[in-house]
Amino acid sequence: MRAGASRSSRTCSAATSTKRRCDVRSTRHCARASRRDVLPVDPVVLRRRLHAIERYLRVLRTLRARGREAFLHDDVVQDRVERNAELLAQTCADVALHIVSASGSGAPETYGDAIRRAAPLLDLPADVADRLAGAMGLRNILAHMYLDIDHGRLFDELGWIDDSERFAAAVERWLGRL
Repeated sequence: MRAGASRSSRTCSAATSTKRRCDVRSTRHCARASRRDVLPVDPVVLRRRLHAIERYLRVLRTLRARGREAFLHDDVVQDRVERNAELLAQTCADVALHIVSASGSGAPETYGDAIRRAAPLLDLPADVADRLAGAMGLRNILAHMYLDIDHGRLFDELGWIDDSERFAAAVERWLGRL
């Protein structure tokens, strides 16, 4: 352990935890650290992610246009939809986290929470944010429960990609106001 490092798991450590738990001795340190956690918006980072969102949307729309039956009988198409849907949801979450972090309102508990908390900042309708936040659950299934994917349901629920497009457009408008 380096000099000055604390042995307590209750002190503030950005390196080991995304949730900061502070004991009485480190309260001032944590207050300073949480003020530093307000990160500036990086338009380059956000625009790069918006371009990725456009690509994922293009791929998903092309594959969705082939129809449900074609989707259900083509493993290669299923794999491409799974991966692009996962990346689309993750990228939307990353953008929302960036915006919420820059707002200084504290760390969201979940990806869905990040989407919902970014929505008022972006003037994104709550119903769109709620549907997109629901897609974060799909992202978790695609990333962690990939053996249990119901491909019929996955295809039927691809409507959320339209909400991700509205989210991206709201982010573009928001960036234009900065």
